[in-house]
Amino acid sequence: MLLMSHLDVVPVEEGTESDWTHDAFSGAIADGYVWGRGALDMKSGVLSILEAVEHLLATGFTPRRTVYIAFGHDEELGGKHGGARTAELFESRGEILEFVIDEGGANVHGVFPGVTRPLGLLGIAEKGDATLRLEVELDGGHSSMPPMESAIGILGRAVDRMEKHQMPASISDVFRASLQGVAADGPWIYRLIVGNMWLFERPLLWALQQTPSTNAIVRTTTAVTVFTAGTKDNVLPKRATALVNFRIRPGETVDDVVQHTVRAIGDSRVRVSVKESNDPSHTSSTTSYGYEVIKSTIQELIPDVVVVPYLVTAATDSKFFHSVSDSVYRYMPFTLTAPHDLTRIHGTDERIAVEDYVTMIKFFVELVRNAQLPDVPARGHLHDHEL
Repeated sequence: MLLMSHLDVVPVEEGTESDWTHDAFSGAIADGYVWGRGALDMKSGVLSILEAVEHLLATGFTPRRTVYIAFGHDEELGGKHGGARTAELFESRGEILEFVIDEGGANVHGVFPGVTRPLGLLGIAEKGDATLRLEVELDGGHSSMPPMESAIGILGRAVDRMEKHQMPASISDVFRASLQGVAADGPWIYRLIVGNMWLFERPLLWALQQTPSTNAIVRTTTAVTVFTAGTKDNVLPKRATALVNFRIRPGETVDDVVQHTVRAIGDSRVRVSVKESNDPSHTSSTTSYGYEVIKSTIQELIPDVVVVPYLVTAATDSKFFHSVSDSVYRYMPFTLTAPHDLTRIHGTDERIAVEDYVTMIKFFVELVRNAQLPDVPARGHLHDHEL
């Protein structure tokens, strides 16, 4: 088994430092929280795994199944020198892992209306990503004699067409599995919808597209993130460029994104190239030993949580490990309340509840212990020990 997290963090946006309740790199412990960049993403994962393993060693625990630990140093930059190299090492040794667990899912409130219990989002797949570069190059010149169309105007219209003609939405098998999990413990309306998808699929799909967090679940998303053109107010720029980031749902590929982009723009003057990309991950089973042992550990420690399979919309280092394991999962047992807590990840006032951090340590202790058993233990029969 492999326990994963990463050491690196994203920077704090320049000019927002004073918006933080506590200094962004202080690690302040106040009001029941640990505050600072990396508290959620993903210093808490690193330290809780280390504390769990140290506790197990201190108690004399000897695993029957090999336990690997891998902490990437460049996950926020794509993981090519950390997670990717680690996966290549396992592959070169011919090692096959029973299961892998990394960041990606959490316990969340407020995602599904009417569902009062927290959902334990256990990631079984993650979206791919691609950044396309759009470029227009024309003759420059003086702004006193402008042409009918400028490089900025052509590229601006191209970007507008991309935003208006996004890739199609549909309800994936992963999201159907999520709905089934919610329906089992949620209000009756969810059981009605799941049992009659022939009737409700189209209105449900429309509703899911109305908010960014759920729209990201049902389609490959399009996000214009960088637009560069011009150096002076009286000079027509020769070149205008834009970077557009796509998060690709399973079932579609980077090639699909490029072809769709070219069709949506419909203008040969706009050159489209791939800056960087990864196809979506494989989808791991919800009936494997790894899934069941993670699920049973969550339910024992946090009985109120409804564990459901989940499509991770962001990228993690775990995407590199499908070559060495069929069972790659994404989950950390801290609690987030949508939408406010979700903006703290990579945002201002990132923090984790001290109680959640303690739960994370207990989770990894129990997970390592339970993973030594040939069969998944029944709920209520995990190991009794003090932490």
